[in-house]
Amino acid sequence: MKQPYQTAALTVLTMLWALGFIFARVTQAQDGVPVQLTGVVESVSSTMLVVSQQPVDISSAEVLPTLERGMNVAVTGRLMPDGRVIASAVFLLQASAVTPTPALLPTRTPVPEVAQCPRDSRFWSSTTEDWPVASLMLGEQTYAAQELLAFLNTPVNSDASRRVARSLIITKLNIAAGTSAQPIADAISEADLLLTHFSGKLPFEVLPTDELGPAMISQAEVLDSYNSRLMTPGCVATTPVPTGTGLIGEYFDNEDLTVLLLTRTDPTVNFNWGQDAPIAGMGTATFSERWTGYVVPLYSETYTFYTYSDDGVRLWVNDQPLIDDWTRDEPTENSGTIALEAGQPYAIRLEHFENGGGALIQLSWSSARQPKEIIPQSQLLSASPMSGATAPTILSSGTGQGLTGEYFDDNDLTDLLFTRVDSEVNFDWGRDAPMADMGTESFSVRWTGYIVPLESDTYTFYTYSDDGVRLWVNGFQLINNWTRHDLTENHGALILEAGHQYPIRLEYYEDGHEAKIRLSWSSARQPEQIIPSSQLVPAATAPDVPMPATVTVQPLRDTSD
Repeated sequence: MKQPYQTAALTVLTMLWALGFIFARVTQAQDGVPVQLTGVVESVSSTMLVVSQQPVDISSAEVLPTLERGMNVAVTGRLMPDGRVIASAVFLLQASAVTPTPALLPTRTPVPEVAQCPRDSRFWSSTTEDWPVASLMLGEQTYAAQELLAFLNTPVNSDASRRVARSLIITKLNIAAGTSAQPIADAISEADLLLTHFSGKLPFEVLPTDELGPAMISQAEVLDSYNSRLMTPGCVATTPVPTGTGLIGEYFDNEDLTVLLLTRTDPTVNFNWGQDAPIAGMGTATFSERWTGYVVPLYSETYTFYTYSDDGVRLWVNDQPLIDDWTRDEPTENSGTIALEAGQPYAIRLEHFENGGGALIQLSWSSARQPKEIIPQSQLLSASPMSGATAPTILSSGTGQGLTGEYFDDNDLTDLLFTRVDSEVNFDWGRDAPMADMGTESFSVRWTGYIVPLESDTYTFYTYSDDGVRLWVNGFQLINNWTRHDLTENHGALILEAGHQYPIRLEYYEDGHEAKIRLSWSSARQPEQIIPSSQLVPAATAPDVPMPATVTVQPLRDTSD
């Protein structure tokens, strides 16, 4: 019969193993049984430890902090026939995280993982006092708690390596604190593997467009889903710290924001046009811009927002006017303050006009823990994640009609040609286009509406596309492969409740050659299938535009074989 302290110790060991905190790389021993143990250092020499009465050989340990008697440690290695453990790594643990492991046995029965809910960065980024470990391994490097905390409190600034590392730190802290590692173990391994491509310690300054950038962003989004409790049944989902997209910028060919020429998404507001205009065809002497979207603070404290502009500028945050200098002037800094909560999206609107001479506009912020900087893309959203909140429960499922499809005659979702309701997303247009008067080499489609799951379960959503594809469900981005590629499967998972309507948005673009897009789902009790029209509700009433006879539409062929 196991004693309570044995069960607690084995629980900690199981979590450490699942996390991949420690890489058991024993080269000098070809026999023995892999083990992990935790306990208190009772004696220490240059080659040996005694941890809770267990002799430990540390002569070949690859990870070895400075050790003293009384320290709480976790050890991984191999149990040898003579009773020694040959350690490959030793980690320091906080006292609250340790229950001594009794004398080791060659084999042990795994214990169930602790049922606990993950916490997001808002919990872990304030202090290390509640952390269950004193260090973590990211990739092949070990980072002390203070290094990790500093990393969590440093803006991502479009560095994909920072993005995935922040999410990985939070995930590993959650599992060390007792959450289930089972649903996220593969993503942890893949994220660690991505970081091993670089030497030294983070950051590695990887742009999202670099070779490993998309994979890092993708793994970070999976880890964020776990940290936001979307992959842990029984836990109430939290609002995730979202992936920034920038702000919607509207550009006007006059100084009073009325003659609209262009709308686009700007990653940041940091422009110095000098004597020129923002875009070709716009007058250089008089023009104006408006940026709208949401800003997401990293800390719960008072923020100061700054504008540096030539000429006039106005700024609202959370519908409160912070700056109003709507005058013609030389380059001028203005500022205003507002108290904000970490991780919450706040509406933001910035307006600027130019009337002769130089033209520039910058938007920055600072707080007690946030050095002054241009507000980075990572903290700016073109749409609020809160708009994806769960819609009211419907009385019954199985009465859907499909999704509202918007069809654009370009590959960036701007030149809208027509809107219709599609019963499902399962198209193989080959080298044709969805409509006869649409270009065959470059077009895009956006489907919106609501999805109604049949079961309360974790659902995996799949896209099969040629070319780019993005998918949001209930405001969370599950898939982001906005690249030109051959037929490719992408997927992401989310916990859903039966009979609820969840907002869904699928975006797709075609850029030459074959054009294919398919949307399917699966769960523990739902085999993978094209999401049927019965479970899809259009975003709004839209005219049903029939497919012209000149275009043959075939279901996308199954490429799983």
